[in-house]
Amino acid sequence: MPRKPRGEAVTPGKAAAPPRKVKIIFGVTPEQRKEIQEAARRKGQTMTDHIIQVAIPNFYAVEKFEGAIHDLATGEGRLADRLAGAWIHNLSAVEPEKDIPEHLRKDFLAIRDALTKRASKGDGTLLATTEHMRKAEARRIAGLMYDLNDKLQEWSRE
Repeated sequence: MPRKPRGEAVTPGKAAAPPRKVKIIFGVTPEQRKEIQEAARRKGQTMTDHIIQVAIPNFYAVEKFEGAIHDLATGEGRLADRLAGAWIHNLSAVEPEKDIPEHLRKDFLAIRDALTKRASKGDGTLLATTEHMRKAEARRIAGLMYDLNDKLQEWSRE
């Protein structure tokens, strides 16, 4: 006897119904759904395309900050060196205008500026800055990274 595909209930003598498109967006109120539909319509997009264009880039920053915090917590060496590694391996690819929500960009730029404030003599401003960084300054910047990661995590759950 041939096996029926999973998930399809077939009544003898009746053809299986075509699959339905599910139009549910979890965690979105009807008012928010209308706003999303209107924004998508103005841009000539489907709702799915609009949601992907708006949400996915920002989740990239969430992922990158998770990696940076992991590197800070588990890396070896001085905290300043771990900050440099977290920036180079995770956060340097983050584009603030594209990847960071507008209300958090100032926090991201403060971290970037703090890590690249010293003039370079060939090794780059990041390494020039972290090479001469005091422990208290490294702890302050690590705290800024941790706080921004927390804010991004909270934002991603909204």
